[in-house]
Amino acid sequence: MTDPATDALDQLPSAARSRLEQFSRALERVHVDDLPLYATRARQPDHRRAVEAAALAAREAGLEASIDAARAAVIAFVGRQQSAASLRFSYGFEAAAPSGRPEDWVRVMRSLGDAVTGVVLWDRLNEWDRLELLGEWARLLP
Repeated sequence: MTDPATDALDQLPSAARSRLEQFSRALERVHVDDLPLYATRARQPDHRRAVEAAALAAREAGLEASIDAARAAVIAFVGRQQSAASLRFSYGFEAAAPSGRPEDWVRVMRSLGDAVTGVVLWDRLNEWDRLELLGEWARLLP
């Protein structure tokens, strides 16, 4: 039996898959407590326009399912990292949760989802929309 998420990721163009792999490898090196630093953009009309442009580009390219699968995989990874961080022990053997408020982590996950969309649709977006979607996450790309 095949996994639909894996099948959807396999549908990504090779250049998009390569960029996503580079982004994911760089993301793995970022400490979980530092992730909120990358999600600095507030949602605003310009950002919403970039998200809508990306949604249209994804639909036209037939990549909606692939982008959803890529977002889910990256967000699941970060979720596992965040959960694992809550099990670490601080001085005095007290369990310590990752820093940040729950709303900060919601912002991280949303921002990360937008960044993954920008990474996958890189060649199909204009530079402004791509940078708007990536925000500070762009620093993770070469």
